[in-house]
Amino acid sequence: MALIVQKFGGTSVGTVERIQAVAQRIKRTVQEATPWWWWCRPWEKAPMC
Repeated sequence: MALIVQKFGGTSVGTVERIQAVAQRIKRTVQEATPWWWWCRPWEKAPMC
C-alpha cells in the first residue's frame, strides 16, 4: 500500500476509492506492457484474458 501511495499519489491519496483507482491504474499499466499470453493460464479456454 505504501508503494502505491509513494509511486502515484504522495500524501494526496487518502481514500480507499482513490487507492483502488491507483491500484487499477498500476494493473492496467503492467498488463499493457506484458504480452496477453502471460496473463492467460493454459487451463482457461478464453482466447484473450
